[in-house]
Amino acid sequence: MRESAAGSARPHARDHGENPGSTQGVVEILSSQSATLRLELSVILQTKKQPRRRRPRLRFARLVLLIGVSYSVACQGGVLHRTSAARPEAGLASAFAQLSADSVWVERERIELSFSLHHPEGLVKVGDEFLISSVDVLEWPKKHDGVARDGPDRTLGRGRGYLYRVSAAGELLDQVELGDPQVGIYHPGGMDFDGTHLWVPVAQYRPHSRSIVYRVDPRTLQVESVFSVEDHIGSVVLDRDRGRIYGFSWGSREIYTWDLDGRELARKLNGSHWVDYQDCKYVPPEYMLCSGMKEFRSLGGESFVLGGLALLDVRSQRPVHEIPVVVFAREDPPVLLTRNPMHVELCDSELCFYFAPEDDERGAIQVFVHPTHRG
Repeated sequence: MRESAAGSARPHARDHGENPGSTQGVVEILSSQSATLRLELSVILQTKKQPRRRRPRLRFARLVLLIGVSYSVACQGGVLHRTSAARPEAGLASAFAQLSADSVWVERERIELSFSLHHPEGLVKVGDEFLISSVDVLEWPKKHDGVARDGPDRTLGRGRGYLYRVSAAGELLDQVELGDPQVGIYHPGGMDFDGTHLWVPVAQYRPHSRSIVYRVDPRTLQVESVFSVEDHIGSVVLDRDRGRIYGFSWGSREIYTWDLDGRELARKLNGSHWVDYQDCKYVPPEYMLCSGMKEFRSLGGESFVLGGLALLDVRSQRPVHEIPVVVFAREDPPVLLTRNPMHVELCDSELCFYFAPEDDERGAIQVFVHPTHRG
């Protein structure tokens, strides 16, 4: 068993929103549609700022020609394809854009786990192995009475946070404990992989609390505390192209942006209220894919849970494509596929999703595939 030290908090600068009346605000509102629209809008706005010239149409045509020579751009389902310089994994975004509410989920494989998983939170596939974050709750937090008070709305509870390294056959290869149980930080969240390290948040099991973000070697499980946050962070995404980390608060109601040292660059409200994101992954060159679920109530007062997947533009942090997922790992009691852990990758001509929604001895990794129809 390996232990890690908690990171120290750093002062952060905050950006609590944008000015919708400014040129920058207009660009950001439309940025979730496609990079093509962003570029066209920027050209138009910049043109309006310039004094009139004798042949603006010719100048604009030359600019369009230059852009056309530089990029081969196709737009499908609201997602940009940059075919000239795109990396292989960049096709994942366009493949996901082909999915809809009517897509059929086909289970390809179920990998039974040989150990008790407790309550899984995040999933990453590195090569043929899996890394799973999980929490073992020893004492559930209890909500305070209805009296208004400052700070968290419930007790700390008690628990242990783990990161498991698992073989392709479901065998436990190694494990490490994460967090600082002495101060109630024991709840790991959704995690991401930057090609070298895992990035894992561990928080107190309550909203508006505290978190530590760790960097972990997926082979040795050596742990490094990178920075701390005065909030519950339930999932992080590592943007390899921009050197940014995005984090989601309790219920994904707020979205943070940090640099790689943990300095806060921005913080904004999540404009989507469809599902609460639980586990998210970076999708090059400019997206992140999130899974989640949310409880709703019918007219009769009965509750039901809806699962979903959302592709977000990392710059605007708004969804560009969303689909509901009403597929269950089991039905009694019902457990949605998108309950917490999710990993996604391109597998030849298929889009492969990995889910691990079930607790304890029922734990398994379920693999679902969709044809990508790539030409």
